[in-house]
Parts: sequence; structure tokens; C-alpha cells
Amino acid sequence: MKKLIVALAVSVFVVASYSNPSRAQNADESAKSDQALANENAALRKRIQRLELELQNAKLHKRLDQLESASAVASPATGASNPTTSVSKLDAWGSTATVVSPAAGKAYAADLPVKAPALVEASSGGVYLWSGASYQSINLPSYDVGARLGTFCCGGVLLDNGSAQRFDPRPTGYGVSGGLGYAFPGNLPGVFGSNFRIAFGGQYVQAKATQSATANFTASPFIWFTNLAGAFPNLISSCPCSLASRLTTDYDTWQLNGKLATDYRFGRYVLAPSVLLFGGQGRINQQLDQTETALGGNFSYSASTKLTWTEWGAKFGQALTVDLTDWLRPGLAGSVGVADRQVAATGSDTSTGGVVNPSALMANASTTAFLANVEGSLTAHWGLASLSAFGGWNFDSRVPGISSATFLSSGASTILVAAPGIKFESESSYYVGGAGTIKFAP
Repeated sequence: MKKLIVALAVSVFVVASYSNPSRAQNADESAKSDQALANENAALRKRIQRLELELQNAKLHKRLDQLESASAVASPATGASNPTTSVSKLDAWGSTATVVSPAAGKAYAADLPVKAPALVEASSGGVYLWSGASYQSINLPSYDVGARLGTFCCGGVLLDNGSAQRFDPRPTGYGVSGGLGYAFPGNLPGVFGSNFRIAFGGQYVQAKATQSATANFTASPFIWFTNLAGAFPNLISSCPCSLASRLTTDYDTWQLNGKLATDYRFGRYVLAPSVLLFGGQGRINQQLDQTETALGGNFSYSASTKLTWTEWGAKFGQALTVDLTDWLRPGLAGSVGVADRQVAATGSDTSTGGVVNPSALMANASTTAFLANVEGSLTAHWGLASLSAFGGWNFDSRVPGISSATFLSSGASTILVAAPGIKFESESSYYVGGAGTIKFAP
């Protein structure tokens, strides 16, 4: 009986299975759908993982760029170039500044051209030295003592028509400078910037010029001579005539200075404000020789004058440099300042033919000069050393010179208003040069 029941049950199951084929098909399709979903889920997970990795990679690249930009100073141990050795110059004397700063340069128009102390960029701190040389072209005040033009009026009264010849000296020469600086370690308060430093330096400029001029004159106006005391001539020759003149100028200055500076970095750009105190002396020696060839004979006049000055002052500067590459840095710097200047003038003259009596010049004057400088530079770095090329322009509002005599001619008389002495004129000068800097690891 049991066997019969089991057989009947199996038969019913088999019949039921063959009688409902759609149920088996649905089961197969359900299994396939589950597999597709699983595959799609796996693909989505991989895509999400890929996007997360790309996002993380982008963030890492951005962070790396920020660190590389902020770390302008790579440790020598890393083998990277060390901008720490770069120097930004600031000015020189009518040149300063001129100078000699490896990184940039500037000039301290404090008197007239040269290059200036450098500013090292180094948050690691340490001592640095710089030295440089430059070509100097210096404008000086006009020089027109000696021969003058004149006419006769009203029964033989001499009337003054001004200087017969005028020179505008522009001596050219060289400038040298150097100094010692110290960059404090980068553990100072933020207000001091990233590279606070102090530097002490000196500079010297020497320049010379020789100028000649020849002029021919008809019967009117004629030539007459006055000496360094502003005296009238003993005799006046008749024209037509000619006048040949030659002026030699020797110029030199020296300066000592101290500077405080720091850096503020904005990505690849670095701003370097600074303040500089300076003191120094200058000298201008000039020799004038004039010869008149006239119908009445030949007459000559010679004058030798010397200007010396001492000055003290301050300059405020701002330099901008850009990390063009990890070893090359262009820069632009500027400064303004004032100088208190004490000037003394001496001189003597002689003549032949008794045209005028010999005389002497002694005068003193003081003034306050406004100084300005603009300089461009290009600096290359190799480890703890750097080399730079620079060029700049200096402005000095009160450059000393020798004034000529001043006469007043009116009606039938001529009177002396002022004898030769000291005058001041605004002048600009320029310079180009190169410099080197070396930094000693702390």
C-alpha cells in the first residue's frame, strides 16, 4: 500500500512539472536578472572608486604645487636650487644705487650712481656675501665760467650777453660695491615676513670726461673774460675772433650703508620692502682752459675748481621678484629717499695777456636732496650661489656744481650781481652691471 502511494505522488509531480513549463522559464530568467544586477553593481563600484582616486590625485597635485611654490628655498640636501641665495638690490649713489646685489639691485641715488646692498631670500637664515661691478654714466650740472659775450653801448659801456661757451658734463666710469649680510632663521613673528635680514655694505664710483668746443664770432658780440671773483676784464680784444675751450671732469664718490629688509611671498611672487641708512662723501674736480684768437693777439684763461660734499640720508625701497623657473628670477625694484648734503667749493684761475686778474673761489652751501631709483634685474641661482645682471636709473634733485658770474646790464651800465659759487641742479644717471652672491649655510 505504501509503495502504491509513493508511486502515485511521483507521477503527480512529474505530470505537474510537464503541465506548467512557464514556471521553469521564469525561474531561469530570474536567475539571469540577478546576475546582471550583480555585474552592474560591480561596474558602478569600480567607477566610483576610479573617480575617488582621480579626485584624490588632483588634490595631491594641487597641494604639491602649493608646497613647491612656497618652498622657494630647497635644502641643499635635496639637490634643488636654493633661492635662499638670491639677492635683491636696492640703490646706490645717483646710480645705487646701483651695485651690487646679486638678486636685484637698486641704487642709492644718495649722491650719484652705483649699486646697492643685496637682499638674500633665505628662511633658513645664515650669512651671505655679495660683490659686483657696474658701468656708470653720470649727469653733472653745466659748467660755464670764464669767457662771456658782450657788446658796447652808450659811449663804450660794456653790456653782458651771457656765457660764451657752456659744457654739460657726463662723465663715465665704473662702480664697485660689496658687503656682508645676515638672514635670520624663519622662526620670527609673521609681521617680520619670511626672510628678515640685515646687511652692511659699501660702494665706490669713479668717472671721467673730457670735452672740447670751438666757436667763431663776428665784430658783435665780442668776447670778454671774467674771473672767479666776477671782476671785469682789464682789456677787451676786437673781433672777428675764435674761442677754443677744453673742460676735463673727474668725479668720484664713496658710501657706507646699512639696510633692513624682509620678504612677503605670494605664490611665485615675492615683495621685499626695505629701509636703508647711508653716509658718504663725493668730489668733483674740473679744469677749464680757454684760448681766444683775435686780431689783437692771443689770450688765454684757465680755471681749476673743486667741489666736495658730505651727506647722510635714508631710502625706502620695494622690490618685486618672480620665480620664473626654479633657478631663474627676474626682478623690478624702486626706492625713494632724502639726503642732507653739506657742500664746499674752492678754486683758482690765471690768464695770459693781462686779460683778467687772477682770483680765488671759496664757498659753502647746504641742501636737502630728493633721491629716486628704478632698477631691473635678472638673477640665476646655483645652490648657495647666484649671479645677476642689472640696469637702473637714478634721480637726484640737488647735484652740486659751479655757477658762473651773474651780471645785470640795464641802460648804460653793467653791475655784478653774484660771483661764481655753488649751484644745485636736478640730474639723472644710469648704470648697468653684474653681481655675485654666496650664502653660507647656517
